[in-house]
Amino acid sequence: MQMIKWEYINQLQKLQTKCGLKAANKLSKRHVRFHQQKMKTNLCVQTLSNSVAVALGVCNELQIPGFEDSKPTEEFLAVIDRYQFKNKNKPLTNPKLMVY
Repeated sequence: MQMIKWEYINQLQKLQTKCGLKAANKLSKRHVRFHQQKMKTNLCVQTLSNSVAVALGVCNELQIPGFEDSKPTEEFLAVIDRYQFKNKNKPLTNPKLMVY
């Protein structure tokens, strides 16, 4: 059984920091260690993005150790990114969920 793992995002951030390069994404320690950054939607959107999915895919294709089984996580991030893009301009219309 393949699983979606936060560890791949963590490893990607560490790899990018170590190499001093970013693979077309904005991952930083703030994104990975989000516990002190709660309620920062921009960090969430940037982390759960297609650019992070693509970067994980590149690591997998280049056979960088630690990214061997990252495919389910890549696919999950791509789906989440499409959902965010599709729904970003829709107002919240359910009165039970609205903040007054």
